[in-house]
Amino acid sequence: MNKQKLYIIIIFAIIPFSILCQSIIFRIDDYGIDNPYFYKDFSAIINKYSAKISIAAVPIKTNEQQWTSYEDSLFNFLSNLHYVEICQHGYNHKSYSYGTEFCGRDSIIQERDIKEGKHLLEKKSRKKILVFVPPFNSYDSNTLNIVNKLGFNVISGDVRNLLKVDFNGNKMKSVPFTVNLFDFIRLSRENKLKKDKIYIVLIHGYDFVENKSYYDNIKDQYNNYYSSNYAKTNLEEFSILLDLLNRKNVTYYHLNEISYNDSRFNYTNIAKTNRIYKLLPMPRIFELTNNGYLRLDNDIILNYGNIIIEILFYLIIIILSYIITHLLLNIKLFNIFISPFTIIITFLIIITINTKGWKDYAFGYRVYILFALWFGISIKIMVRYIKQKCKQ
Repeated sequence: MNKQKLYIIIIFAIIPFSILCQSIIFRIDDYGIDNPYFYKDFSAIINKYSAKISIAAVPIKTNEQQWTSYEDSLFNFLSNLHYVEICQHGYNHKSYSYGTEFCGRDSIIQERDIKEGKHLLEKKSRKKILVFVPPFNSYDSNTLNIVNKLGFNVISGDVRNLLKVDFNGNKMKSVPFTVNLFDFIRLSRENKLKKDKIYIVLIHGYDFVENKSYYDNIKDQYNNYYSSNYAKTNLEEFSILLDLLNRKNVTYYHLNEISYNDSRFNYTNIAKTNRIYKLLPMPRIFELTNNGYLRLDNDIILNYGNIIIEILFYLIIIILSYIITHLLLNIKLFNIFISPFTIIITFLIIITINTKGWKDYAFGYRVYILFALWFGISIKIMVRYIKQKCKQ
């Protein structure tokens, strides 16, 4: 076999794998309030398997104290590793309004904290910080405008925030996390990772058994908000995962890196997505993440199939509430409390709730479900009321 034929065989053997490989981003949160000794072992495993990691660091401890000298020196060491990307994880990771650090807070306070945190991290790392990771993965339109103004390129929060903020006119890139580490390991074990998809994996130190004793001592400070995935995996299992991924020819990225390599993360695409999903908010089972990967393709997000599913979802709720009301109206006791007057009262209550919910998105699809329930009940009651009037 001559060299030319050999090259052709090699090319055709490589192309399918390179096109169909998964893109994976590992994002680990809470450096600065996490156990610093864990990061040394964790980063060594990342390096061993030639993976990449985006470390979201909290500039100031939750109790307003500075980092220890060990945390400073380790951070400096990590910052200079080629496979590490440093991101800013809020300011002090405190929970304020709506259970988050930034969403709903005054824009002046937000800007002060983000600006100071960015200055601290850039001074410690001697590098420009380009990625902002909001604590609790939550932020509002003010946060988005502020991080854009302060020179960040990317914001990485929860996929639900894509539906809550106004991206119009904003040049920020958004790379939200799509799956937690435990579920990602499960998908990998079950061979359910899709080819040519993007997985942004959220990792916390408390996911690992090796960190259990550290977090047991500080659990009260965090109000057990991390208990759902608490100590569900270990470093050995994580090593096995990376070994398996490498055998599948995956491509690792940093958050800022993939936002430039893939134009679908730009704000115009996000804005198009917002217009549809703001119109009909949906429960999490219908969100942009599906089986752990990010659904960023326009033909998936904007197709008519999704809109039909959403409309059917709310129609089913209306029909069910109509049928249940019909059955309940046969009960004499229930009839006492039901009248057109009660419809008006409940409508005003829901409108009051929704006015606040529409403004700060604290309620989302729940308000729409309430409206659908109310609508189905109201139709049945009004039909019954009209029939009674006609008989008179």
